[in-house]
Amino acid sequence: MGMREYNRLRKIALWLPGVNEQMSHGAPCFFVRGKRPIGYFHDHHNGDDRVSLWCPAGPGVQEKLVGGKPKRFFKPPMSSSGIFSGWVGAYLDHAGTQKVD
Repeated sequence: MGMREYNRLRKIALWLPGVNEQMSHGAPCFFVRGKRPIGYFHDHHNGDDRVSLWCPAGPGVQEKLVGGKPKRFFKPPMSSSGIFSGWVGAYLDHAGTQKVD
C-alpha cells in the first residue's frame, strides 16, 4: 500500500552515515549503528488507514509541529513502557499543500 512512500523514505534514511534498517515492534525501523532509532515507518498501523513516519523529537518540537500543522503531524500513541512519548508522527500519504517534502 505505502510502498512508494516506504521506498523513498528508505532511500533517504540509508543514505545517512551509520544508518541501518531492521524490523522493530512489527514495523521497519531505521537505527543509527543498530542502536538508536531515528524513525519507524508505519503502513496502516493498527488499522489507522494512514502511511506515516514516527521520529524522536527534541523538547517542544512535538507540540510545535502538531499544534501548527495537525493535518500533517500527530502525536504517536505512547506504548505501555513510555516509548514514543516525545516522538512526532508525520503523515506521508498527503497530496497537495499537505504533502511532505
